[in-house]
Amino acid sequence: MRKFLILLSVIILNAPLFALDAGITVSSFKGGKENYIETAIFVVGRSIAQKQVDSVNSIGSVDVLLNFLQKNRLVKSEKFKITSPRSIDPSDFADMRRFSLPDGFYDVEVALFDLNNSANATTFKTTVQLDFSENLVRQSDILLLSAAKFEPDKNAPNLHNGYKLEIVPFQLYDNRFSELQFYTECYNLDKASVDSFTFSFTIDRVDTSLGTAFISQKFFQKAVSFLPQLMKIDISKMPSGTYKLSTKLILKNDDLINEREVFFQRFNLALETAGSNNIIVDSTLSVNEFVGSIENTALDYNLKAISMNVPVEDSSRFKEILAGGDMVLKRKFLYLFWIQKSAKFPEQAFDEYMFNARSADKAYASGTQYGFETDRGRIFMKYGRPTDLIFVDNEENTPPYEIWVFDKILSVQGTKGKFVFYNTDNISGNYRLLQSNFKNEINNPHWLKQLYKKVSIENLKLKPHNAEGLFNKN
Repeated sequence: MRKFLILLSVIILNAPLFALDAGITVSSFKGGKENYIETAIFVVGRSIAQKQVDSVNSIGSVDVLLNFLQKNRLVKSEKFKITSPRSIDPSDFADMRRFSLPDGFYDVEVALFDLNNSANATTFKTTVQLDFSENLVRQSDILLLSAAKFEPDKNAPNLHNGYKLEIVPFQLYDNRFSELQFYTECYNLDKASVDSFTFSFTIDRVDTSLGTAFISQKFFQKAVSFLPQLMKIDISKMPSGTYKLSTKLILKNDDLINEREVFFQRFNLALETAGSNNIIVDSTLSVNEFVGSIENTALDYNLKAISMNVPVEDSSRFKEILAGGDMVLKRKFLYLFWIQKSAKFPEQAFDEYMFNARSADKAYASGTQYGFETDRGRIFMKYGRPTDLIFVDNEENTPPYEIWVFDKILSVQGTKGKFVFYNTDNISGNYRLLQSNFKNEINNPHWLKQLYKKVSIENLKLKPHNAEGLFNKN
């Protein structure tokens, strides 16, 4: 007899991990005919509800309401919808738009609403200035980039000097980045009655008493009407922290005629955990951060709970840190892991993940292992809740076994993803992973022979067995 069970209702990995999480930048530029304000919106896919569009894929959608105000008077209002691409797992997605406006100061209000969950929303407010109409030396805002690609199609939307710019979300350069790129535009240099300028930029760390510049460079430029600047900077050795990027236009006599600045965060996991002697023990990791309140005895528990989701490139260092006794290093690794998962709400993402980890611990604990360390717990914490769970506990000649089916995660063959777990001793309740059709997971051609080890080879070949039929059913 087969029993179909649903996992514990308290386990909620298929729900959004945290409230609607979005990064928004608002920047001003001089246009050919009209000056404009450019908005870039980045939405974290896992922070919004998903709508199933077919048997495998889902999408997320957000309504955007954008208002431009002057002295509390509404000048311009736009409402539009942005939607993620179809995908098996929730995808992050971005949107960039331009709005032509007269010169002046504007209060900008942005409201985002999850179309599949009316209670899930967020708002954002900032101010921006357009001041490019007069024939004065001016500079646009600074765009922090994750990439800049030359676009041969001159009619493509939202190009800057022929380049398609990708804004870095949340002004955060995490462990994936070894290079910082930024873009800005300088206008009307030829109106200043000089033949050349100095364009300089400086990156200073602002969250530490060290107070030294990370990098500073100067470039001599001809006085032209339009001067775009696309810069690339090596940040592989930049420690974690908060930084300010400043750009300046300077005359030959060192007179400053224009300056812009933008702040960003750097999280350099590889550098920060490269060894205890290299740790920056200052406000990079304040005791006020949520990891500072975790008891030393609980640190290993929290680290073990994320082990299955630590990136491959960080796994060796993670194991060293977990096995060591440096509590500062453990807290730093845990904090940087979660800040990369959710730059705006790392503590909330951590709390909700650990709620699921504790639920998995109770459901799958066995012997000396935490529940999330067992095969079933590891798969659950890595891939989420299965669509179907088939539990067979009284089939003749087999120990109890489970088959987990994932509709939204495809196998290497393009079929539904599946796992087979079996109770090796029929007593302890420790179900071991026996077979899967997932990439980088166990693929055991002899799994039926192990499961039906009481059945002779001859009889095993005579007819399809229950487990084989359940596993192969699409």
